[in-house]
Amino acid sequence: MRHLSVPKRRTEEFKRLLIENQWYAKGYRILSDEECTLIPISDTAPSPLPSPFTGIPIVEEIQEAPSPNTWLEHLQDHLPQSVIDEHEGIWPNSQEQLGDLVIFKIDREVEKYAQQVALAKISYAKKTRLVLKDLGVKGEFRVRELIPLAARLNGEILDADGICALEENDRIELTSTKISIKENGVSILLDPSSAYYSNRLAGERRQTVNSALELREVLDREVNVVDPYCGVGPAILQLNNEKDLLNRVFASDLNQAAIDLFIERLGCVPEDWIVETRDALKLREDEDLLGRFDILLMNLPHDTLSHLPSLLPLLTKQGPRLVRGWAVVKEEEIPQHDAKLNSILSEHGSFSKPVESSIRRQYNSTMVLTRFEARLGNW
Repeated sequence: MRHLSVPKRRTEEFKRLLIENQWYAKGYRILSDEECTLIPISDTAPSPLPSPFTGIPIVEEIQEAPSPNTWLEHLQDHLPQSVIDEHEGIWPNSQEQLGDLVIFKIDREVEKYAQQVALAKISYAKKTRLVLKDLGVKGEFRVRELIPLAARLNGEILDADGICALEENDRIELTSTKISIKENGVSILLDPSSAYYSNRLAGERRQTVNSALELREVLDREVNVVDPYCGVGPAILQLNNEKDLLNRVFASDLNQAAIDLFIERLGCVPEDWIVETRDALKLREDEDLLGRFDILLMNLPHDTLSHLPSLLPLLTKQGPRLVRGWAVVKEEEIPQHDAKLNSILSEHGSFSKPVESSIRRQYNSTMVLTRFEARLGNW
C-alpha cells in the first residue's frame, strides 16, 4: 500500500493533514524508515496527491490489513452498512463474558438481526466457544433462558443452523454452558442456564472477605458462617481462600443444580461444613443451627427484609457478629427500608450506630441494588 515518506520531525504534521482530508488509512501502523517515517495512505486518496503533499515522496510498503477493533466492525461482514447505520446506538454493545461464553441481550427493534450479531461477536472474540442470546431469567430460581446462536468448532464458526446440524453428542458438548471461571483468583464452577450467578457482585464478595477478616481479629479465632442462599458458592469459596478464616460453614440453596455445582467444585465437603438443599425459612427449626454462627449472608435481594427475622436466630446470641446483605428497593424508599431493617436487627442485638444501606448499582429503571452491613455486638 502507499505511504507518505516524511522526515520524522514532521510526522504529526502530515498525519494531521491526511486525517483532515480523510486520506489517512485508519488502523494501519506508521512505519519507521531510517530518518523518515512512512504514513499509510487510504485507498480512496487521489493519485497523485494534491497540494500540500506535492513533491512528498510516496513509497509502497506491505502492511497486513488491521483487525477490527470492535465487534461492530465485524457486523459489516454480515449486514449492509445502511442497516448498521440505520440502527446506530441500538446494537447490543454490552455483553457478559463468562469463561468461553459470550451472553448478550438484544433490543426488540434489532432482534431480527440477532444471528448476525452473534456471528460478529464470535468473530471478534477469538477465544469464545459459544455466543448465546439471553432471553432473561425464568422460574423460581431465576436462571437464564439462553439460545445458542454461534459457536466455534475446530476453528470453524457455526451459526444456529450449523449447530443444529451437528451430531447430537457433538452438539451437546459444544453448547454446554457449564464452565469454570476465576473470580478474584478463586475458581468457581457455574452454569448460567441452571443456576444463578452474577459476576457483578464479585467486588461485594471481596468486601465480605475483608469484613470477615476483621471479625476474626476481633474474635481471635476462626469464624463460623451461614450462607442460606449460597447458589454455586462464590461467597464461601472466596472466604475459604483465606488461610485460617473459616471454621464451621452451613451453606444451602433451594436450587439443587446450584448445590451440585458447588459440591463438585469443592471435590469433598470439608469437615464441620454442611452444603445441602434447604429452605432458608425453615432453618430456625433446626436446633443444631440456632446460635451457632458469627456471620450471616443475606443474598436474596428481593426478600431480604421478609426473610431476615427467620435467620437472625442462627447467629450467636452474644459477642461480635456480622450480617451482610443486599436488597433491591426504590431509591426514594431507602430511608423507610433502612428504618425497618434497623428495627429487625435491634431485636437481635445492639450496634453502635444505625445501619445505612449504600447503593451498589442500578437494578432497573425504578429500582437500585443496595448493600448493608450490620456489626452487632458493638465492635
